[in-house]
Amino acid sequence: MTATTLVRLAGVAGGLCWIAQALLDNGDGPASVIDALHYGGLVLLVIALLGIGAGLVTGLVALRVVVALCLVALAWAVTSFLHNQYSDRAVDGVLGALMVVYCVAGILARRGHEDDGEARSAHRSRGSHAA
Repeated sequence: MTATTLVRLAGVAGGLCWIAQALLDNGDGPASVIDALHYGGLVLLVIALLGIGAGLVTGLVALRVVVALCLVALAWAVTSFLHNQYSDRAVDGVLGALMVVYCVAGILARRGHEDDGEARSAHRSRGSHAA
């Protein structure tokens, strides 16, 4: 299991936590469980976003860190904006579902590329930076 797969699994788990939190947060649910789902899911989603952001760039480690942090900051800003426009419950549920779909699609796409690994390794890049 690769680091990318672990990051995507964290995104799936975090998204599911936010979906569960949105479903339970109807005013009658136990506050401690709702808070645990929200903050636990938040930690998992931040881990997933950091990993996804770092995976967007290859090469220089400092650039990977900056991109990872900027992706988390962007997600925080969009989430804050949506929380001001719509109910917290709806925003968390929809964003959790979107993260689950994105991460599952990434895991499935990655598995598809692993199946044709021999065909990809025979391909030689002909770009200007090819070694």
